[in-house]
Amino acid sequence: MKKLNTRFAHLFSNSGMLGILAALLPAAAHAGVTFDMMHTVQDCKHEGMPKTWCEGKEDMIAMDELSGMSAKIAAQLDRALANPKTAKVSIAYFSFSNKKIQKKLCEVGMAGIPVEAYIDAGSVSPELQALKTDCQKDKAKPNLKLVILGGMTSTPWRLHHNKTMMVDPGNGEYININFSSGNLSAFGTSIHLDHWGVLTATPDTNLVKAQRCVFEGLTAADAKATEVKMYEGGVKSQFDGVVAQAYIDARESCYVNNAVIPMYQAEKAIAKDGVAPMYSPNNNNEVVKTFTAEIAKVAADGKNGYLYIAVQHFLHGGIAAALMQAAQAGVDVRIIFDDDLLTGEGEVEGVQEFLASSLQHPNIKIRYIKTNHNAGGNGQMMHNKFCILSGKRTFSGAGQYTGAAMRNNWENFYLAQSPELTKKYGLYFKDLWDASWSDNDIKTKAPVASKPEAYHAKFLGLIK
Repeated sequence: MKKLNTRFAHLFSNSGMLGILAALLPAAAHAGVTFDMMHTVQDCKHEGMPKTWCEGKEDMIAMDELSGMSAKIAAQLDRALANPKTAKVSIAYFSFSNKKIQKKLCEVGMAGIPVEAYIDAGSVSPELQALKTDCQKDKAKPNLKLVILGGMTSTPWRLHHNKTMMVDPGNGEYININFSSGNLSAFGTSIHLDHWGVLTATPDTNLVKAQRCVFEGLTAADAKATEVKMYEGGVKSQFDGVVAQAYIDARESCYVNNAVIPMYQAEKAIAKDGVAPMYSPNNNNEVVKTFTAEIAKVAADGKNGYLYIAVQHFLHGGIAAALMQAAQAGVDVRIIFDDDLLTGEGEVEGVQEFLASSLQHPNIKIRYIKTNHNAGGNGQMMHNKFCILSGKRTFSGAGQYTGAAMRNNWENFYLAQSPELTKKYGLYFKDLWDASWSDNDIKTKAPVASKPEAYHAKFLGLIK
């Protein structure tokens, strides 16, 4: 992906197979919410380069098979195909170019199953648009709805940057819910470094009800954008706030009507389901308030606490301040970025300068994953966005650590308290940290990365 221009970048400155058969387990094994996590696996072999540095089509095919994410999603969509009279599929992603998953979704559409898919305007391809015309059971009564929202257009406005999918068989059994840092793209399931929360939930859970409200809000946003003729003659950014507020109003009204726990009551949601879902846009900064409050809890543990983070972009002053306070209290803070921040090839300008001015402390250790900026023509990224909060909870989702992601863009985030999930994030973080390079390694183009510092003792206890 080429570096974004300043006009677009300001939007950011204001975000092996693991049991495919698990998606097919009987409902009796899925009371409430169950948690799993998958991530892409990079084991590319190029002379003089680390395994995280991948190239083109051959690596993409091999890494997609190695991670198994495409197969996992296909298995989930097969649950809808097994119940075509009652099932429904809801998708919201920034981009969706994975042809395997597109083909499976087309099968779902041809079976007459209701499908709603929300994609960012800048990521729409002719192949994706063809789903609307070629994958309907009855073209006179379309059941597959493809809605285009967001930026990367001639006039900038907020991104549709959600990354979630819900497969509801509609027969009272458990519902599949994925949330991720990665897109349903050819890169997102292969050579990008990305993770997916892979959850199942019964229809009565707060998580399912909240997710349904998000899609209700997105439907309202599309209706408002159509009403004000936002799409006619190119996107008109003067209507951006009106459309976003229509989403917020519909989502919050749905929350009230369905007794969904409000986003500002994260502890109540955790107590009920083990997960507190949060979303942008939001008017009251609920996502940042919840995340920084969790960081503050770790800070209170001092040297007994740790915060281990992998994120692509970081420009949020409030989150940086919370991490600095934690570091000053003795917390072991570690952050993994893509090496694009040092090579000048990053998507968003100013991140390196922000880190230098806002995240300098001996207890804050920063390292980088070496990736191939030219892989496949669009580039490879360390695209994760997750934080391990002293081994007790995880905060993850679609959005970067920026003002735009936390409050303005269409995004989804999740604070989770699950020992199984936290351990899997921990094991993944160790893989990333062990494969990471120091800034000096990157600048000097060292053939072998320097050895990272020893881990926090509690972290080693988490992943044993």
